[in-house]
Amino acid sequence: MPLAAAVFGQTSFTSDIFATTAKNLYQPAGVAVDPPNDVLYAVDTKQSRILIFASASTRTTNPSAFLVLGQPNFTSSYQNQNPAQSSLPTDKTLNYPNDAYYNPSSKMLWVADTYNNRVLGFQGCVPSVTRSQSKGGAFTNSKSKSKTKTKTKSKTRSISKSRSNSHP
Repeated sequence: MPLAAAVFGQTSFTSDIFATTAKNLYQPAGVAVDPPNDVLYAVDTKQSRILIFASASTRTTNPSAFLVLGQPNFTSSYQNQNPAQSSLPTDKTLNYPNDAYYNPSSKMLWVADTYNNRVLGFQGCVPSVTRSQSKGGAFTNSKSKSKTKTKTKSKTRSISKSRSNSHP
């Protein structure tokens, strides 16, 4: 029987911890993938958010998401971003999302926002270049190009950013 090779949302294959961080999920209900960009979208139903993980195929245990949708940051988990749970939905909020689908043609992430009785389409959720996690919650954008003429030349560009807000 095959064994799981990767775990997202928990510190190990045998843990079951509830926390509101860039690494934890609470009752995930769906997953969408974007294979060309190596991105995984995890529907975190009970925390009313979507966590987006870059370089998904190379992660094995407890990666950090680089972006959150539906919440203002990685440590919030209120329905429609309101502690009183009485606010109306907006274009930045979710309320118990249940599933997601990524359309590579339109580059849209479609989310079933169950308790708001709607489906939302998000654009701009895919990293334009590879993002790799580093300690402290920052990530690095890096892109390499090589040109071959008489000699081989290589250009590398690196930009560091911190991101904790919801979608752009």
